[in-house]
Amino acid sequence: MNAAPDETASDDDPSRCALIICTYRRRAMLGRTLRSLAAQDFDRPLRVIVVEKDAPSPLPAPEDAWYTLDHVRYDGPPSAARQRNAGLDRLPSDAEYVFFLDDDVTLRPGYLRTLASVLDENEAVGGAGGLLLGETRPDERGRAARLLRRLFLIDHRRAGRVLPSGKAAPVQTAATTARTPTEWLSTCSSVYRRALLERHRFDPAVPGALLEDRDLSYRISREARLVVEPQARLVHHRSERGRPDVRSYAYLDTVQRYWFVEKNVRSPLGKAAFWWSILGRVLAILASQTPEKDAALDGLRQGVRAVWTRDDPLLR
Repeated sequence: MNAAPDETASDDDPSRCALIICTYRRRAMLGRTLRSLAAQDFDRPLRVIVVEKDAPSPLPAPEDAWYTLDHVRYDGPPSAARQRNAGLDRLPSDAEYVFFLDDDVTLRPGYLRTLASVLDENEAVGGAGGLLLGETRPDERGRAARLLRRLFLIDHRRAGRVLPSGKAAPVQTAATTARTPTEWLSTCSSVYRRALLERHRFDPAVPGALLEDRDLSYRISREARLVVEPQARLVHHRSERGRPDVRSYAYLDTVQRYWFVEKNVRSPLGKAAFWWSILGRVLAILASQTPEKDAALDGLRQGVRAVWTRDDPLLR
């Protein structure tokens, strides 16, 4: 267990930190994540802000927690963006680095220390992320699939690239073996300078938990460097509880990606790239052997219709 960091600040102290976790009806998994945090060797004051939708009761910190825990009840509509903004509203005034984690992770030793040191070492770096162990790049699924994904602007040979179609090449996977520049970061594993988050917040228009982190990090990447540090690692247990089904995901991915393109892609080819990627997605679903093929196609069809008619609150 860590000794509690000295709360007396001086000009020579390392940057103080806060960490935001959003959760909803996953207390058991959240408890494992908080215990994992308690096992970290980290010599800086840390405020852990847990924003829980419809919290049923107060949330106690683990017995061996060396950090301070701030439990925030969120009663608004389902929106990871709004939950995280509620966490940002509770930042202590002296926090300079802000971490984000999902509620279903286990940190490997040295995770917090390693990511904080990335920001310490270079003021030009505005944010950093670690590796999400257990997740793979599409590259690992075969050469033919990789080439088709690149052809239809669903993936890119350069990890971390955000494409004009709104898709993004994975970068926080075990395939990344050296510190790598990126245009986006997952809020499952990231840290940003607080000054950047005062200028860039999560877009509250985004419902659910899809693309809100790509939107934020891509905007920040235009102002400051983002990197992935492979020595900072966590295991993402990726619970399916609370996640959309295949039909809903296909719909949301279509609508919210189009929204992302309209908002963020400066190229005049952005919308053409989006529709080209939709064609690739249709062909991939048709060629797949999944028993949920019909549901995926139906969700995609509904999403295309919503985009074409702008019949979704996000597009109005």
